[in-house]
Amino acid sequence: NLAASIEQTKKEIQQNTETLQQATEIREKEASEFREEEKDMVQAVTNLRNAVAVLSKHQTTQALVQLDGSVLNGMRVLLRDVALKYEVLVAGRAERRGEGLKPLALIAVKVETKQSSGVGAQVAALLSALNVHDGSVSDDLPVKFAARIVAKAAEAEGTKTFLQINARQPLYESRSSGRSAGIYGVMNQMLEEFEAELSTSQKEELKAQEDFK
Repeated sequence: NLAASIEQTKKEIQQNTETLQQATEIREKEASEFREEEKDMVQAVTNLRNAVAVLSKHQTTQALVQLDGSVLNGMRVLLRDVALKYEVLVAGRAERRGEGLKPLALIAVKVETKQSSGVGAQVAALLSALNVHDGSVSDDLPVKFAARIVAKAAEAEGTKTFLQINARQPLYESRSSGRSAGIYGVMNQMLEEFEAELSTSQKEELKAQEDFK
């Protein structure tokens, strides 16, 4: 009868409303989590780009030995922060895809514990920052301040007058050249993976938004 039909319609409307409310809450939670993850990845990408820019300036002139102490400290703090985020990124990616945890880019570089003088010591200091199991990175400098220091160094125009290199000695033939090139490669690999993950997550979020409409 009409009364029963109306009652059934009310129940269906209530059920649909509750289902929509639950779905909306889930979508809002997913969107909130995405925004937080996106913020972290954008910051990691920015910090890595600045760190790569600073390293490239000094690497091409074989002048890491003259890298300002505050910049070196800022680089170490940033690299440790990025290394930790990178481990989380790789673990999360492996879990989502049902894959075993693959060797990290960080593990591909052998961290040299024996400190050498000059450029070698600078590179070793940066390499140790990428080793998340090495406790040598001080937490006295907050990441946000380290980011500002490195960003300023990356934006600085020109370069200082660096130590002269023997013209007969090609770049990257010094004793620390392999490590310098190695850390540069690792940082670029990490940067590429962060950028790829950021792009993928942004596309997935856009699709989720479209599917929810």
